[in-house]
Amino acid sequence: MKKLLLLAVIGTMGMSAFAQNTRPLNVRQEVRTEDMTSFTSRNEVRPESTSALWTFNFSTGTGMTVSRGTGGANSSSWYRTSAMPPNLTGFATSLNSESGAPFAIINSDSFDTGTQDDYLTLKVGVNLTSNVGVQLRFQHFFRRFLEEHIVQVSNDSVNWTTVYNSDLIVPVNTTITNVTNQRFNISSVAAGQANVWVRFHYIGAWDWFWAIDDVVVDNLPGNDLTLENFAAVNQNFIGFYGRYPSNQLATDSLFFEGAIQNFGLNSQPNVKVNSKVERGTNALFNNNSATRNMATNTRDTLVSSARFPLAAMNMVGNYNITIAVSSDSTDGTPLDNTTTFPIAVTDTVMSVLSPTINRATTLGTLSFTNNADGVVLASLIELGQADTITAIRLNLGVSVPGAVITVAVRDTNGLAAGQYANPLSFSTLIESEPYTLTAADTNARVVDIRIPANLFGTAQNRVLQPGAYFVSAELISNAGASHVRVIDDLTYEAFMPFYSSIIFLPTPTTGTSRWFTNGTGVGVSAVFGRVPSTVSVNELDNRTFKFNHLYPNPANNEVNVSFRLKEAANVTIRVRDLAGRVVAESNEGLLTEGGHKSVVALNSLNAGMYFVELSANGAVAAQKLVVTK
Repeated sequence: MKKLLLLAVIGTMGMSAFAQNTRPLNVRQEVRTEDMTSFTSRNEVRPESTSALWTFNFSTGTGMTVSRGTGGANSSSWYRTSAMPPNLTGFATSLNSESGAPFAIINSDSFDTGTQDDYLTLKVGVNLTSNVGVQLRFQHFFRRFLEEHIVQVSNDSVNWTTVYNSDLIVPVNTTITNVTNQRFNISSVAAGQANVWVRFHYIGAWDWFWAIDDVVVDNLPGNDLTLENFAAVNQNFIGFYGRYPSNQLATDSLFFEGAIQNFGLNSQPNVKVNSKVERGTNALFNNNSATRNMATNTRDTLVSSARFPLAAMNMVGNYNITIAVSSDSTDGTPLDNTTTFPIAVTDTVMSVLSPTINRATTLGTLSFTNNADGVVLASLIELGQADTITAIRLNLGVSVPGAVITVAVRDTNGLAAGQYANPLSFSTLIESEPYTLTAADTNARVVDIRIPANLFGTAQNRVLQPGAYFVSAELISNAGASHVRVIDDLTYEAFMPFYSSIIFLPTPTTGTSRWFTNGTGVGVSAVFGRVPSTVSVNELDNRTFKFNHLYPNPANNEVNVSFRLKEAANVTIRVRDLAGRVVAESNEGLLTEGGHKSVVALNSLNAGMYFVELSANGAVAAQKLVVTK
């Protein structure tokens, strides 16, 4: 698969890290493949109506200088075009800029052996000696793998100030919106200067691309606050949840934060953040932060002066949270002052997913090289009071019937010490039987997989005590025959803790099997109270016997099958591969009531995952077996 890597792993995380609510952008340790992620920069604003001091829209190449850095000669550099090149038409046919074609582009994807370290430089065609506040604006579109998209400004063409670098802002394998508007206060470099240059520096090696148009220099607006980032923070829970069960609301509350930049030329008196929680037109919470005075081109973070008790959301349904920044001045571009995002109260479901997902990709058995089977996706849940978990819900992307999924509730002990490198971290507490995905499931894009009260003849305590857990889904694609994808929701990416979802890869691109942090809303959710209507054959049948366990597991040349019969029965043991074929079989004959152990030879089997199926008087139960060689 193309363009995959392993990023640096997260270091040890003490319990104090649970108070952090913004995560590093590189916590998606194992990069996904060609799944599309739409990403919009949070400081994006629409161009203002004020007259530009200088504009360059690539209608001509005059004034556009292209130079090579340390990149190889066997690759493409910057050039003007009116359409996306053929290898990139899957992203778009053109750049959706205001001026339209042509535009400038650098296309790294066409050269699998080439490197790029290339500059597109523009000389600003206006004297700025009389301007005290200057901004740079442009429109662009890119998909980022490992490359860097860097914007720099200079007043002598020798010393350069960096105002933008995608490596610090945009996650790997992410596509920004076509088109995205960017703007930067460049007064410290450009104001009062007779000569100013702007350059776009691309560094990559068989990465993706960068398209640019409508580069503008103009005066700063007089009054312009920008809400650059935001957060909703739980008082007691260590995570944030888009869907809360109604019986878990009484123990927690939220406060709200806004990260603000004064982008305008003037100082702003009495800057404040207003936080609202509303159900329709009914406001449940309307709070102002303390006020600040902010000088031009400064930043600050303001926090709600009171907490919103979740119990105030006393009806099942969707609620909207709005965070807005304002001051005593009239803002010149108010569209970038406010953000709104949803949360929900449910009857039975707790989830990191938003109730109205507006930005998402998918994760699954196609997402990671050599990990078609055995990927585990897990999401954090927390209880303020005990409740009974009855199922785990998967919100699916495009998937193929026949995939085998086992869901489980896991502990969170590995979080405190950051034990992601230990494959035994986040151990299973209770789990389901293997479930085979049906066509009805893949069409509905959602499936509830039951956590039985009795698993393979052994009782499971489904009552979860107050505390934090992971709910997980292990995905088996039958060696790629039935790939399965699960939604990866980016709605709360601005402030979702990095441990809100984690991923286990049995075969990372480097190193051994381990857990990775993901930090967005994986579509694995807990269902409490209500029992799904589907009841597995195994749970009904295994009342005639108790399938104790397999050992050793993983096994090599043989495995011991331990079970107890509740009455005399004819017993057959079969080993099935992931496609359901019988690859080993042992007819045990008529056995008496009581405990038994049988040995099944595995010499003829290849390494991989199998199911050991125990049949007694027609009743059937199965357990997973890993064979190593």
